[in-house]
Amino acid sequence: ITLEVAKVATRTHVSLRNGPGWVVPRLRGDLAADISTHRGFWTLPFQWGRRISPKLVEADRRRGETSPVLAEVARLNAKVASPYGIRGIFGTKSLGLPTAIAEHGAKVIGEVAKVLDGGRTLLTQDGERIEGVDAILLATGYGSRVPFLPEGLRRIDPRKMYKNIFLPEFEAALAFIGFARPTFGSQFPVMELQARFAAQVLSGARQLPPPAHMVEEAASDSAALTEQFGPTGDRVRGLVDYPSYMEGMARLIGCRPRLWRLAMTDPRLWLHVVYGPMQATQYRLHGPGAKPAEARAILMALPVSPFNHIVKAGLRSRLIDVLTLGPIRRRLGLGR
Repeated sequence: ITLEVAKVATRTHVSLRNGPGWVVPRLRGDLAADISTHRGFWTLPFQWGRRISPKLVEADRRRGETSPVLAEVARLNAKVASPYGIRGIFGTKSLGLPTAIAEHGAKVIGEVAKVLDGGRTLLTQDGERIEGVDAILLATGYGSRVPFLPEGLRRIDPRKMYKNIFLPEFEAALAFIGFARPTFGSQFPVMELQARFAAQVLSGARQLPPPAHMVEEAASDSAALTEQFGPTGDRVRGLVDYPSYMEGMARLIGCRPRLWRLAMTDPRLWLHVVYGPMQATQYRLHGPGAKPAEARAILMALPVSPFNHIVKAGLRSRLIDVLTLGPIRRRLGLGR
């Protein structure tokens, strides 16, 4: 939106609450950026974002030496407020904003505190005054609303739902699909796993926990999301950590990929599962609803990530995590 406006406006200012998220290009070379949403990086504990994010910013900064747009990407990502960097914020797969800044003079401003002179003057919270405004464009964020439901159910808080699907007070009588927004990754694999789990429950193949247990687990999940995403997660209530949510749903369904077995029996497929895009086909290799032959054919046709800075950061961090006994300490509850 900012880029389209900036192309034709004399001046463009954009206010983004907590910022634009972590900006990545939609394409890296000839490959979609989604190729980088792989297990090799994203299944690391989110706390590793503290160490990894500055290195990712520096990599973009180096590329920005020959590209003003990528220089803006590095500058925007360096300003992400979350202590966990790329793992504590949503992703923005578009170069629209940095292009608007670098090529069309758009400017990011603080949150608008006051609108004066019938909309001709704006004051930001940090004291900046913008005069001579001709038009104000408002774009809303995600909301979990279902207008056709009874009054008390039209606005739903996904944080109070069991796995963002079931309201404990209604148990299996009501299921919501699509009320989970991934930070990085795709909405469609999330909805597919939600639908598969809901189908097991609604068909009677699987029982939900008692309502009190669902309330307790939803509260625990909510607290973990608040730790990871802070105010952004509390505002966008459906925001989830894509790999953790996908693996959690797969564990409930019984269809998580058996990575160690794949590494020993089918290393080429293992490579595509670990360093290809983390999507729904990976959860069709075994378990309920499995179609192993079709799943393998699809996964082998997908590209794997090149040996880029994302892969290198993941390998380096994974090695340090193992050498410091991170997996064992987490399993014993001795810290992360």
